[in-house]
Amino acid sequence: MTPKVSIIIPAYNVEKYIAECLRSVLAQTFSAWEALVIDDGSSDDTLEVIRTFNDIRIKSFTQENIGLSATRNQGVKMAEGKYVLFLDSDDRLQKETIEKCYSLIEKYNLDAVTFDGYDFIEKNGTEEILEGGYFDRSKKLEEKIYSGQEFLKREVFQKSVVVSAPFYFVKKEKLVEVLFVKGLLHEDVLFHYQLMPLLDNIYYLPKKFYQRRLRENSIVHTTASLKSIESYQKIISYLQKRYFHVESNQKKLYRKIIEKNMLQVGKLGKRFFFSKNANKKQGFRILKDILNQGSFKIIFLKYIYFLMGAIYYVFADIKSFVK
Repeated sequence: MTPKVSIIIPAYNVEKYIAECLRSVLAQTFSAWEALVIDDGSSDDTLEVIRTFNDIRIKSFTQENIGLSATRNQGVKMAEGKYVLFLDSDDRLQKETIEKCYSLIEKYNLDAVTFDGYDFIEKNGTEEILEGGYFDRSKKLEEKIYSGQEFLKREVFQKSVVVSAPFYFVKKEKLVEVLFVKGLLHEDVLFHYQLMPLLDNIYYLPKKFYQRRLRENSIVHTTASLKSIESYQKIISYLQKRYFHVESNQKKLYRKIIEKNMLQVGKLGKRFFFSKNANKKQGFRILKDILNQGSFKIIFLKYIYFLMGAIYYVFADIKSFVK
């Protein structure tokens, strides 16, 4: 039987966590799914753990390391389901996630459903749930159907943007139009801003379905690198091009999105230039390229928000040091 939903799970050196991830998939109350678990050249026993699961719906693949973006794209190409859900290999899903999303997307003929979640961390064998964080949008967004552009506007101005791809249950035909950029860090950021305008409709469901594990060596917790700044250079370049091609009533939205991402560049720039052994000459060149691209109005805006971001995080460090 052809699966109705494809769950794409790239896996790299997660022998400690992949079993828990897959058990959360097997626990789903909706059964017509396939899980494409792609081992991306792991050097540990990740693949061996995956192969201990005998359910025919869990399909394992192995390849040389090509990175998260390319692996996700490969999963989309192989997916047989009408709908796709990305799942990171160290995270978990609530058992009713797929059933609820599938029911909504079929009932209202939607392009996508997005939901909430929470972070959790394990310390000394005890799990701590971090409630009310970044992935809880229930107090800022109304449960309803939006157009993709309307949803993007609402989440940006309500400061409730969740760019993480696993929080979106999406019609496969929409994903074929926009793939992840290979070799890009923070790939979900660019993917999000490319995907939203393509969606005719999206349902926001304020349910905490996604359980994201926090690990010390994850991308969001590692020291800012030159590659991080280079990645934002590509993201902001796309946003600028988008800015110049959208209708005049969308200009304000894209200026706001550029502001948000320049604040992030300010944060990364501050952390990078204060780190030891940083290639500061190359870092300044990349920042100069980011700041100097675009119209005078956009250039001025970027300088202001880069400085705001850098100053904010410098004082945040000073404040924490004083404490």
